[in-house]
Amino acid sequence: MKQGLNPLMIGVAKLLPASSRQSGDAFWLDQTRTVHTRTAAAYGLVLRPV
Repeated sequence: MKQGLNPLMIGVAKLLPASSRQSGDAFWLDQTRTVHTRTAAAYGLVLRPV
């Protein structure tokens, strides 16, 4: 998955060691809280029947 990075950044990212699962999860949670839902007035869930 490209994540919208330019080819140079993708090349550099492939050379670096992978981040830990815990670090990635913490980054995702922080970005969700501070960027993606910072100004949300409401939240919703989409569920499928079991």
